[in-house]
Amino acid sequence: MTLDEVLEALLFRRSFRRRFVSGERASLGVEADDEADLAALDLDELERAARSACRGVLERSHRGLGSLLDTFPRTIEAWRCASPGRDLDELAAELAESEAFRPWRPASAGDPLGPPIEDAFRVFCQQTLGPEVGKLARAECAAAIVRALVVNPRPSFAVPSFLRVAPRGHYSVIERDGADFLVAALGGRFVTGGLTPLLGAILRAEDPSAAAMRAGGQAAAELRALGLIGEVG
Repeated sequence: MTLDEVLEALLFRRSFRRRFVSGERASLGVEADDEADLAALDLDELERAARSACRGVLERSHRGLGSLLDTFPRTIEAWRCASPGRDLDELAAELAESEAFRPWRPASAGDPLGPPIEDAFRVFCQQTLGPEVGKLARAECAAAIVRALVVNPRPSFAVPSFLRVAPRGHYSVIERDGADFLVAALGGRFVTGGLTPLLGAILRAEDPSAAAMRAGGQAAAELRALGLIGEVG
């Protein structure tokens, strides 16, 4: 591991930090020269810095959309209910330790596009809290990513694969109060609204344009006017 990788692991991976503090250095991949440089670390200060770094992932505003705490209020409330007695520092540490968090990096010029932090949090919730909370996290994630795409149609992150591409932008069909609900970035507008079962089924189809034509002209006309489907040749 490079020194930068070691420092990142010390800040964001609790298990790595605990092994480092207990004296495991070579088995963690820390080079001997770097171990000498790291010997002067104040371990109490390291723990405080790690807590602050992980908590910052939850609390820092991302792309002007607010923090993860702002974006996922219902999901985080579900986590609180499933985790009595545990605080947000514990949630932050679990997220930073997770496999879902590993691919995420703050965007910087020249780097390949990675997932947005919202999608990393969605995957974390799905993997650790089960399908019902995962469904809730996906709905809140979709709304956040779509809002980001309204502000910037060429984002500095990879658009999550669960968002569908439309002729005029992106959309997702989520569940709200037991019914299909549309969230979309279409032509620079944030478009939301309830969907009939027919329209929801069309937009969930592998080929929405073909599904709309099979369903009838009125459905196709409505979706085409919004820019959700294109012409079928």
